[in-house]
Amino acid sequence: MKNLFILLIFIPVICFSQTLTVNNNQTYITSGNASYSDITLNNNSLLHVVNPDSIYCSGNVSSSNGIGITIDDGGILHIVGTLSGNNNIQLNVSGKITIGSIDINNNGILTILGNGEVSILGDLTAENGTNIEIDFDGTLSVGGNVIIDEATSSVNVNGSFNIDGSYNGPAFTGAGTVTENDILIYPNTLPVEFLGMSINCENGGYNTVTWETASETNSDYFILERSRDGIHWLEIAEMKAKGNSTNESRYTFYDLKAGRYFEGYYQLTQIDYDGMFEIFDPITVQCKTDEKYEIMAYPNPTEDKVLITINSLKESQVQLSLITLTGQSLKTQTITLDRGINSFPYDLSEYNKGMYIINVVDTDIIQNISITKK
Repeated sequence: MKNLFILLIFIPVICFSQTLTVNNNQTYITSGNASYSDITLNNNSLLHVVNPDSIYCSGNVSSSNGIGITIDDGGILHIVGTLSGNNNIQLNVSGKITIGSIDINNNGILTILGNGEVSILGDLTAENGTNIEIDFDGTLSVGGNVIIDEATSSVNVNGSFNIDGSYNGPAFTGAGTVTENDILIYPNTLPVEFLGMSINCENGGYNTVTWETASETNSDYFILERSRDGIHWLEIAEMKAKGNSTNESRYTFYDLKAGRYFEGYYQLTQIDYDGMFEIFDPITVQCKTDEKYEIMAYPNPTEDKVLITINSLKESQVQLSLITLTGQSLKTQTITLDRGINSFPYDLSEYNKGMYIINVVDTDIIQNISITKK
């Protein structure tokens, strides 16, 4: 019995956190550190965490009409679960909030002041007139997805907004930065305004790879890759970029090792001076030896019209198509070719500047030529 008595004395006592309820029109101001299992904020109530106090909530925070949560500089609010509520919820954060997820509706306001920090481990969901304001030194980090009603809400970023998942919401405003999966998505300053890439299969058994840019900002270099299956890529060239340019730039690489029979893909990657990069969509190439048509276009580049010349080995009917570098067919027509030289004008005046493919399709062969509209 003596031993048993001693064991009973040293068994620890487990204290469960109490719940916190802030009643209608009441204000709860911290006076030290506190821990709660759940927090309920009723109509027009206020939860105010002052410096240097902290609140730890192991469960959820639920709220209703017109509530406010204010975190002073130096104050900390940690919520393991979800902050959820409806109607005129205002969160003013100068200190720090760490929270599992946020789900609010109807005219919610999240304001991050000074060097305030809000870290959401899961998703941020806000509907119907939600306004998010991040001050110049403020930070909002979301480990999951961000879903904000686009039609009635606003997101003004003058500090930092970091999203590990996906963003679905209104367009950003402000002078700050927004990153999605560590990639800068706002401000929308594209390092390269890319016009497109084209491949010509040459009679000598090599491919001429050409790409164009309309402008470049802090662009260091390009990497060109080739693949036969679209999965396994081989780097075949690294070419220095223009750096900073507001003029159209044209790059050409002669792939002498592709071979006359090459069928596969080419892919281009652009690298910035700071190491950021952008991978452009790959394009498909089919190089065959059984050409039936020799296709030429003059002038190329052109401002509006070109003269298409097709030297055909036989009388035939073919489909002539104008295709973008992304594979979109802009117009298709059926033409009859005589044996020998066939010439006719081709109008590009209604289309934007850039590179296009003139595609000649026979029953068993596809041949093309690239055309640039300047």
